[in-house]
Amino acid sequence: METKRVVVVGGAYSGVAVITQLLKHPLSGNFHITLIEPSDSFFLSHGAPRAVVDANFLKHCFIPYTNLFLKHENNKIIKQKVVKVLKNLVVLDNGNKVEFDYLIICTGSSYASPFKYNINKSTDEFIEEIKLINSKIQESKEILIIGGGIVGCEVAGEIATDYPNIKVKIITSGKKLLSNTNQSSNLVSKLTTQLHKLNVEIVYNKKIQFLENLKEYSFKTTVKSGSEEFTGDCVFKTIGFGGFNSNLILSLTEEIEGLKEIDLLDEFKRIKVLKTGQLEISKNFPEYKNIFSCGDVSNLDFQTKAYLAGMEGELVAKNVVLLEELKESQLLKYKPTAHNFIAISLGRNLGVTELPYGFTVGSCLTSRVKSRSLFIDKYWNLLNVDKD
Repeated sequence: METKRVVVVGGAYSGVAVITQLLKHPLSGNFHITLIEPSDSFFLSHGAPRAVVDANFLKHCFIPYTNLFLKHENNKIIKQKVVKVLKNLVVLDNGNKVEFDYLIICTGSSYASPFKYNINKSTDEFIEEIKLINSKIQESKEILIIGGGIVGCEVAGEIATDYPNIKVKIITSGKKLLSNTNQSSNLVSKLTTQLHKLNVEIVYNKKIQFLENLKEYSFKTTVKSGSEEFTGDCVFKTIGFGGFNSNLILSLTEEIEGLKEIDLLDEFKRIKVLKTGQLEISKNFPEYKNIFSCGDVSNLDFQTKAYLAGMEGELVAKNVVLLEELKESQLLKYKPTAHNFIAISLGRNLGVTELPYGFTVGSCLTSRVKSRSLFIDKYWNLLNVDKD
């Protein structure tokens, strides 16, 4: 069988899942896989709330890609950013072009630094940034967290666990925590109780003025809500969702006459795909059925969670193989999750988990499943690197 060129753009949760699934397949030797990723390490973003608090844990959140293709030397990694996607090639930010037979776009989403990797910085620069934040936390007497979502709660839990003498305050514009999600009231109640157990203060219904001008994190800062002022030695803005990294797909409008942005992206700027992970436009333009997208950047699932990105990546990898085997009628179809599953860790010992159908469990199970380890060993093993 002729060797086929598979290009994966983005090496986070979904991208790594695509690659590792392809490498498991008996046909893996017939694929020449290229990962295009601007950073040199996989960043465990779900471990970031602990990393900014615990300098010893920080080193476990960066996993080098060096062994990703261990025992599969016909594959390679290109440390660049893709700026254009065309029919059978991608254009890199240095002007070079990479041809493909199959393309999988896994460019994910953006969030406030340091809780997601900043691609504008090298790994060493990003590590130094987090170390600076860690040192400032240690010197603090009071810390403000703007935003009562999952990240804000986890950051509060980590700080309060490791530094019980620091006054930690969450400020949210909502009437409750997780107000912008559809998690159950039972989960929110248990989460609130556990944060209070850690002496975290929660201030509700406070909309911070000029929030758009507030940096992702700052030191010795005062913020205002109406006539009230709140001051923190460290202030974290944990409502910094920066959107989906989907602009690279818009170059197809230059190539397909009459194609518009609305044909490629949904109302949230996610790439439109079929349930198979293929571009939705492939229904009308079958010559593009070899282009897939999965993870946060696609609309394959309405939820943006690491474990779902991994599941999507595995499905897309299987569909690439099925296409190559000329079994297009057998392509797998993704079934979006009908029920929310979420595990929120509050330090190493506390946390709350919502299972499907709204069943909620507390710290005992959550600490065993997530809080203690944050799945670190799983991802180091996945990238074939010895953590120690």
